[in-house]
Amino acid sequence: MYQYPVNYVAITQGYHNGKALDFGWCGHHHQNIYSVADGKVYKTETQKTGGKVIFILHDDGNVSCYGHLNSINVKKGQKVVRGQKIGTMGATGKVSAEHLHFQITSKGKDIRGKADVDPFSLLFVF
Repeated sequence: MYQYPVNYVAITQGYHNGKALDFGWCGHHHQNIYSVADGKVYKTETQKTGGKVIFILHDDGNVSCYGHLNSINVKKGQKVVRGQKIGTMGATGKVSAEHLHFQITSKGKDIRGKADVDPFSLLFVF
């Protein structure tokens, strides 16, 4: 099971880049961002558009992506569990406001391509 990557769910932009979503900050700057499921940090990087980004390869083969982060609290190769803090929401990269860009790419797909997994089919509130 996957959990939401934020404590305060406010979707500020619906589907874009395939099936990616943006979660806004609900009055809590730099709110914690959590791993949606158990897995291993595939990589972290700083992109021109996405800012500070984390990619996590989950046990089911899906890869979750967390973009525009203010801080990254994990390293490549590190194992993470569902609900573990992995960073904080930010406004890095090409953005107009603080938010989390979130997407899930299915096993075997290009993680830099369009998100092809509907997050609402996997995310649950715990």
